[in-house]
Amino acid sequence: MTVDARYTPQSLESMKGNIMIEALFPPPTDEKIFANLLKLPDFDPSQRNLPKTERLQRIETLSDFMIPQGRHLELIRRIDTTIRDGYIGRHPGQYAHVRAMQSLYEAQKAGGTFNQALAAKPTTNSAALLGISGMGKTVAVRRWFAQYPRAIRHESYAHPQIPYLHVDMSSAGDNMRALATNIIRQIHTILPAYNYESTYLKKQRVSVETLLYAAG
Repeated sequence: MTVDARYTPQSLESMKGNIMIEALFPPPTDEKIFANLLKLPDFDPSQRNLPKTERLQRIETLSDFMIPQGRHLELIRRIDTTIRDGYIGRHPGQYAHVRAMQSLYEAQKAGGTFNQALAAKPTTNSAALLGISGMGKTVAVRRWFAQYPRAIRHESYAHPQIPYLHVDMSSAGDNMRALATNIIRQIHTILPAYNYESTYLKKQRVSVETLLYAAG
């Protein structure tokens, strides 16, 4: 679902006037993070008197149960900060960003491959989330992003904003072509009018570098 942008002025100097950041939700408080992640089972004391077979079936409702811990709050704060910081180097009103988009467009029209030298792509923050199974990593991430729109439309900017993508890596873990392909397919699903699949995935001999640049 694509929504129309509503802007919130920013107090930090590096983020002022950046419509990509202003269109996001305000930075979340710990209370908001806790409330969004909290999931209690649907329970009523009268359920104790249900037949054994029905009580056993009710156990399945605990699979969605979650009381956020400090590590979950820290994770969400890190994700939110990473998203906002990533937009600082992609300010639509800055000349460097406009020049990069123009270079990308011209290379695409010429039918050539993309090169990182075409645009001074800014360095962005990244993080690795590691932990044993069952700690709530995936659940916390999915629950938090469930509140986000899939795309945001800006009246003053031609390109829709995609706040996040959730893409599964290949089981091999080192297949860059598969990763880039999955990202492009996700973008096509969210913005089908832009024909990402036909532009990048249906051409012959598309290099991995081209796919990675398009996915980025």
